[in-house]
Amino acid sequence: MPKVSSSFSSKIREWISCANKNAEVFTSDGKIIFCNACGKQIACERKSQLDQHMKTVVHVSAIKRKFQTQQLISTSSPSSSSFSEDLCFAMVSSDIPLYKLQSKPFRNFLSKYTNQSIPDESSLRKNYLSICYQKTMNEIKEKIGNNFIYVVVDETTDARGLYIANLLVGVLNKDYAGRPYLLASKQLNKTNNETISQFINDSLKLLWTDVGMERRVLLLLTDAAQYMVKSGKSLKLFYSNMIHVTCIAHACNLIAEKVRELFPNINILINNGKKIFLKSPSRISIFKDEMENIPLPPAPVITRWGTWIAAALYYAKYFIKYQKVIEKLAEDDAQCVKKVLDIIKDRSTVNELTFISTHLSFLVEIIKKLETQNMLLSESFCLISELEEKINIISGPKGATLKTKLNDIFSKNKGLTVLRNINKVLLGEAEVVQLDQNYKDPMILSSFKFAPITSVDVERSFSIYKHLLTDRRHSFTEEKLEYHLIINFNNKE
Repeated sequence: MPKVSSSFSSKIREWISCANKNAEVFTSDGKIIFCNACGKQIACERKSQLDQHMKTVVHVSAIKRKFQTQQLISTSSPSSSSFSEDLCFAMVSSDIPLYKLQSKPFRNFLSKYTNQSIPDESSLRKNYLSICYQKTMNEIKEKIGNNFIYVVVDETTDARGLYIANLLVGVLNKDYAGRPYLLASKQLNKTNNETISQFINDSLKLLWTDVGMERRVLLLLTDAAQYMVKSGKSLKLFYSNMIHVTCIAHACNLIAEKVRELFPNINILINNGKKIFLKSPSRISIFKDEMENIPLPPAPVITRWGTWIAAALYYAKYFIKYQKVIEKLAEDDAQCVKKVLDIIKDRSTVNELTFISTHLSFLVEIIKKLETQNMLLSESFCLISELEEKINIISGPKGATLKTKLNDIFSKNKGLTVLRNINKVLLGEAEVVQLDQNYKDPMILSSFKFAPITSVDVERSFSIYKHLLTDRRHSFTEEKLEYHLIINFNNKE
């Protein structure tokens, strides 16, 4: 190739510099200019040759493709993608709705202190929510590993009238209490033993696909609904080591419900005692004058365990003062006032409140203790023993009714008997215990050291579900709602 003068070379570089602008499109070698966009070679004897090439259809199309590629790479750069993913994860796990990103002050704040381009909410929902969900699921699989597990299942009806089933899993290990992880939340067409069994089986497949994984499922916790009991029996065919136990906290609540049936007058008092002061400043003023720093009467929620008993204890504790308040409202025409006034005048009311306060206040405390996480199995059975002992010492016809109810609940809970025997083995009472062949492996038995006996954790997941599904967020798809719930529940400390 002939030698090119330095002045001509500088002229070529000047042409190329003008043509390239901000993109490295042209390079030169001697008297030849190479177009990196379309691959053509251009003679560089005159600048007009370069200008003419830049106007060709081939070159213009190539430049457009190059620009679009660079733009795509820029918008999906690792730093930008990582920021968007972390932002999505932080907002969902903290229960901050993604639509909050549309708030201009919030976007400006994030942009100012992160020096990042803030993505649109739709971008996070479409591109990053599933990534955060999969990341959470991978972490669950890693923490579960090859350990034995327990499974907690329940279903509820949401604000839209749909049947929703949630499934949690946790590790059974003799060295530590494994926290529960929400593995699946699915909408069911109907609730029966077939749909629940299918839901449990499909959900557990998200954890393992290897042969023999079914032997790692040692415990199933549900409520005492008939279809749950049937489901437990059918699943036992596939999960041979699984013990099905119905929730003991539910059992305590069933006892509390029986108490409510035994005292209809107290139930009327509790149901109407709170209504008197709803949206009535004048009555509240009278209440505060008489009761001073005492709170207004509680409003029990049937689905919240033990709240009815707690409300009855309130009236037992403040009965005299509350009676004075109601007597001051005697001329009020409201039906709730008249009903409460009649109940308070009834002599049996004091007797019934005394009975509840004397014999049944322990139910509230036991339910609270059973809701505690990370308890030893032996501690849980101490609470069961306390429940049985205190129910059995109640004398009279009402005491007999409660004993019958307790015995009926526990006699149907076959898995609890097996778990009770395992607890005896763990306490060193092996010589008096008869166990099924499936539970004679020391590695399996020792895994029950921290085994839970309640399904309260799944109730907590439903609380989060109902908090997510507000009236302003009914546009959730089933899949996206599950993603939000699983990310949020499993990343709470």
